Amino acid sequence: MSVDITEQDVAEIIDASREDAAPGSVIIKNNLREYAISILESMFPHCRDGLKCVHRRLIYAMYQGFGSKPTKSSRAVSEARIYHNHGDSGIYDTGVGLAVQFRTYPPLITFGGECGSYASPYAAASRYTDMSVSEVAEDLFFNGIAQNVLEKKPSFDFTGFEPISFVPAIPTALWLIGDVIGYGYAALDPPRNFTDVCHVAADYCEWVGKYGMTRPFPIHKYAEKLLPDFPIKNVLLNGQELLAAYRQGDFTPKIEMEGTATLTQDQIIIHTLPHNVPFHKLEERIQDEMVRKGSWMSQNVHSVADVSNVNNTGTLQITLKRNVDVFDGWREIRKFAQFRGAFTPNPNYLTLRRKIAQMSPLALLNEWYTARLELLMSSKRHQLSDMYASLRIIEAELIVNGHSEEVIAIIKTSADPAAAVERLKERFILTGFQASAIAKKTFVSLTSTEMRDLEQRAANLRERISALRNSFFNVPIEMADTARKMAKKHGVPRVSWMPSYIGYVSVGKGVIQIESVDEIHDILDNFQRGTVSVHLYDGPHLFNVTEGGKLSNQVSSKYAEGDIYGMPVSPLKMYTVNISDEGTACCVTGIVPGTRDQGFFYTPRYAYGITRTGIVRQLDVTKDIVQRKSIGRGASTDLVHIFPAGSAQGDLQTCHYVITSSDHDPNILYVQLVRGDTERIILNTVGNVNIIHTNREKDWYFTLPQSHVNRCGARVFHIPDVQALLEGKGSQRIDIGQTKWKKSSTFKLLA
Repeated sequence: MSVDITEQDVAEIIDASREDAAPGSVIIKNNLREYAISILESMFPHCRDGLKCVHRRLIYAMYQGFGSKPTKSSRAVSEARIYHNHGDSGIYDTGVGLAVQFRTYPPLITFGGECGSYASPYAAASRYTDMSVSEVAEDLFFNGIAQNVLEKKPSFDFTGFEPISFVPAIPTALWLIGDVIGYGYAALDPPRNFTDVCHVAADYCEWVGKYGMTRPFPIHKYAEKLLPDFPIKNVLLNGQELLAAYRQGDFTPKIEMEGTATLTQDQIIIHTLPHNVPFHKLEERIQDEMVRKGSWMSQNVHSVADVSNVNNTGTLQITLKRNVDVFDGWREIRKFAQFRGAFTPNPNYLTLRRKIAQMSPLALLNEWYTARLELLMSSKRHQLSDMYASLRIIEAELIVNGHSEEVIAIIKTSADPAAAVERLKERFILTGFQASAIAKKTFVSLTSTEMRDLEQRAANLRERISALRNSFFNVPIEMADTARKMAKKHGVPRVSWMPSYIGYVSVGKGVIQIESVDEIHDILDNFQRGTVSVHLYDGPHLFNVTEGGKLSNQVSSKYAEGDIYGMPVSPLKMYTVNISDEGTACCVTGIVPGTRDQGFFYTPRYAYGITRTGIVRQLDVTKDIVQRKSIGRGASTDLVHIFPAGSAQGDLQTCHYVITSSDHDPNILYVQLVRGDTERIILNTVGNVNIIHTNREKDWYFTLPQSHVNRCGARVFHIPDVQALLEGKGSQRIDIGQTKWKKSSTFKLLA
């Protein structure tokens, strides 16, 4: 066939070949744009289930192909490629990430074989390991719903269909970590505790079931349950600030966190680093430092070992050489170890309209609830339709019961099945559906089923249909019950936590903050050489005075240096009182850094003072002590100790207890009760005195100066119950050198 080419056609061809011609057609540009957008969208988790497409495709392919039975990981990856046309290694790494506790907790995939550890995250090859959908994933995504009602889309090659998203039993987008980077975009949402999310979801369902969507759910009341909970142990350093922001409805503040470690006499044991900091890289850097000549590591570190435990969490044990202070080593390690970290939420999700948008926890709850409600309703409608179909068949069996020979004769004598169906419809007045079902019945089922059995089956089915119809009005309650059952069946404790320090133990060149008195015994076991001192805080407001005489804002760390004070009032409302060795005192507004051995006291305006002769005086520090702009000599005073009063008016509302000792009379202690009406305590007026105060009645730990102890092996003293020690009296004299007190249950000496 000939084609006529005109001069105009030739001109257009020549124009298209010029260098200044358009680089591509509009169609190509549009296709590239659509392709780029689709790639970006695939990298973001869906707002309904919090899963990227590769996560969802792997779980769906495994469940469709093998259910919950274990299969070779290589085969599971092959099944996933039906829906995910990308590299095998990426799919396998996804499976490993969903299987290991230090990435997903509780895991969505059950793994068999070597899956690596937190300290060494290298799994065995896929041909050596097994994978299966975990029971948690099965209950979340598949149980209790009809899979044919999930909204689906064609697979990449149009050979099958895959779910656009799962609609889980709880809002997994709130639980799973969103941690995706793609082409300058980010989906960063911190993980939360599985159990807490279950309870939030349950309360949300009950709220909407009661008030509907018109009354906003009080999400601010669930601030504590929405705190981050990373899969590995992390300390939330700004937990209180996060709670304050969450209670205002702001869930985007930066999350500051710290890893966990244990310091002993000659070892630094690092358990975890902040989220997303590679643990194994730290070991490599330390090993490199040990090889480098002249480095601190090469001179002071004896060995480094990576030790993994049965839970695959792993630890990094750094053993120091003898006589190296562990806090010196800790400072060196922290110079290049990312022990502190930050996570800035940027919660972008793929919405139902295929758009990428930031979504708050409340928005995620709304999207999940709407989708889950519709899914359960649709599942119930399908189930109801199937039950009605079964009932119609039983009703048809009741009609033809007793006429089995006639039915069989009609079927046998009909020219084809369609003719048999028509004759059965006409003879017994059946619907086409009923007649077709009867025509497919076997001879045995038509002749052996009794009328009584059929009537009982029909009655049971009608009862189930009635219950199912009524359940349409209780779907929100069912959703709440399911969420609570998930919490009970699969709930896990929190991994990350906000520290609540009650005091610290000073060891060598540093201090170790404690959250319980049990830690004091562990520290004494870990540091069996050298002196220690124990200080328990009076309140939650902490500030740290470093060895250099400066305030540090890193007091929330477990390991610090200097002196840490805890007060029941805000540091902004406090005063600094300094009592010098020369017996002078001055008062300064605010916090002026100084340590206990320098005679510094931090107190609110109203306080109680103890004089050299043991007199207890009520003080207004702004009037009774000379005020200065900075710490100076001050005026002469007979005060030796100051402690805060219990109220703004200066009244001692809570009982305080004091221990007094003197280097003039070693081993002799006086434990005394101080109330608002106490005028004097027992105090040795000769030698250097030491006074320790507390308002704790239980578990009082304290340390005495070495000059106040004579030939006593104890480093720390423990009073389990000060009321039991006092025996109803106002004071108790203790001679720690006597056998009576060495064996006493009310006063304990800790070596």
